[in-house]
Amino acid sequence: MVDKTGNMLADLKAYLETPEGLANAKEFFGKAALKDEIYQSQLDRAYEKFGESISELVNKVLTKYDSKEYIARWLKKGYYEAPEPLKFFLCDYASKFGRAATQREFNKYGNTFSADMFILDGYVFNLMIGQGSVVQIFKK
Repeated sequence: MVDKTGNMLADLKAYLETPEGLANAKEFFGKAALKDEIYQSQLDRAYEKFGESISELVNKVLTKYDSKEYIARWLKKGYYEAPEPLKFFLCDYASKFGRAATQREFNKYGNTFSADMFILDGYVFNLMIGQGSVVQIFKK
């Protein structure tokens, strides 16, 4: 809802100062915090299982996402590219339990769209952001 002056920011601020607005904001941010807590727990559980030796897991994920069947299933659904959420999970895993790439590694393995890069178990996890985002994983 916009007031007569068109000041949406002021309207939003006024709404958030009401009991209903405050309750909605607490609920929204509470859910977001809970999702993050669950996600961090999943990363920690994966680390308990795999530690820093994740070659087997990385190979399984890459094999799945590179399979013609997986790609065809998503193309059939009308997608231009098949989603690859486990690559993002692995990148977050490497971010938490691996190490950041050195400037030299970033220059060697990165590109114009590289936003973050991590090294773990001999793999490079390259987070690239352009008109979308993608994680590129390859052996160092």
